Amino acid sequence: MDLRTKLSRLRPSAAAPPRRQEPGGLVEGGQGVEPPLDDRLAALRARMSDLVARSRSKVAEAREKQAAEIEARLAASPLPFEEEATALGPVHVRQVPHPVQSRVGWADVHAARGAQGDDLALLAIDPGLAGCDPSRALYLDTEATGLAGGTGTIPFLIGIAWFEGSSFVVEQLLLRRLGEEAPMLARLAERIAASSMLVTFNGKSFDMPLLRTRYVMNRLPVPPEPPHFDLVHLARRIHRRAPPRAAERAVAGAGAPSMERWDEEGAQRVASCKLVALERTLLGFAREGDIDGGEVPARYTQFLRHGDADAIRAVCDHNLWDVVSMAGLVGVYAEGLRSVASDDAPASRLTSHDLVGLARTLDRAGALALARRAADVAVADAERDGADALLALRARTVRGGLHKKARDVEAARDDFAHLAEHHDDPHARLELAKLLEHRLRAPEEALRVVEKGTTEDPARFDHRRARLQRKVEGRRGHEQLPLPRALDARRPKD
Repeated sequence: MDLRTKLSRLRPSAAAPPRRQEPGGLVEGGQGVEPPLDDRLAALRARMSDLVARSRSKVAEAREKQAAEIEARLAASPLPFEEEATALGPVHVRQVPHPVQSRVGWADVHAARGAQGDDLALLAIDPGLAGCDPSRALYLDTEATGLAGGTGTIPFLIGIAWFEGSSFVVEQLLLRRLGEEAPMLARLAERIAASSMLVTFNGKSFDMPLLRTRYVMNRLPVPPEPPHFDLVHLARRIHRRAPPRAAERAVAGAGAPSMERWDEEGAQRVASCKLVALERTLLGFAREGDIDGGEVPARYTQFLRHGDADAIRAVCDHNLWDVVSMAGLVGVYAEGLRSVASDDAPASRLTSHDLVGLARTLDRAGALALARRAADVAVADAERDGADALLALRARTVRGGLHKKARDVEAARDDFAHLAEHHDDPHARLELAKLLEHRLRAPEEALRVVEKGTTEDPARFDHRRARLQRKVEGRRGHEQLPLPRALDARRPKD
């Protein structure tokens, strides 16, 4: 088939009638005329507006249906929160009073009420707490949509507690719907303003920075913060163990774990400073049916999307126990300090291992006398009938350092000499050698100690040994020098 035939087939038939369109379409023998651009844009906008309106309508209907289903589920299984109207909107509140007899494990919740601000200032190493009244403290813990912080993390549950009358009142504020955050934050600001101090567990690093961000995001003034007692820092100072030194590994044994703590019954104690671990070891309390903290964000999402009251109810119980346990811990730590400060005080729950950490804490706080008393108790407990060699090593090491700082040279010498003799501790030999050389002016004895090995690097070790040898030789040479003639004449003749 040639090219002319192909083109003829492509031409429209002459008998075909012209196509007709709406005004502005094809006219005059089928020739096409495009509509004006403004008309086409207007038609496109109208169609897009119609599509958007239909989509919004469907979304609104779906949301209304979902909201109705959520309200129905919550009506069938209601949460223990009351809705209160405020100027900024509704706030959902739950209050749980704990009377005088309340305990968490074996610990009295109301013991924290009798704590002294001066004691808490020493424990926290924060002089700002000295003038505070612990009976007006505000205990605070939040549950948030994430752990990263920042503007995208929202605290949806705020647990606060305070002493009122004869009760320890726990109040929880729930963010029932997103967008109702302002009234919850306003209620918290009122509680903070009425308190003398804050008590949190890791609140300095997480809770308070997160709340300050939320106040800014909701265009609310950030409330002034009273002195802050963060229990996690105290727990780490008292209960965490430093990596073991060579002498400690030798005492504990090659196969012994290096970061464990042991109570008086000999049962293994958890080295973790998480709140649930402290509840078990210090308060004798184990939660039943509690959730893991990592589940909290997912449970709140489940609650928002499906109205699952059981999912959020477990989070509320978890938060409630967090707040109550903090009051129990404050009482335990305050009683532990009082037991060290006074011989008449009742025994505390703190073990001898904990007292070593307490001695270090009091030393940092400037309470050297109290630190030495805590170390004395720890040493006495460790060496009673040879009970715990590892504890004795740690306790005497701390106490020797405290004696040295107090310039009690003889007491420091006794501790370091005991460690060098009974535990073959090279660190103690180094400290003992320093005391013998510089304080007691006994270079011969210091040289004998150094010769057995210290923790110094080879260059410093050789320098110290050479210096001591020169002092010993100089002293011997001085003793062998003949007396001056004038003095020699006075000596009685044999």
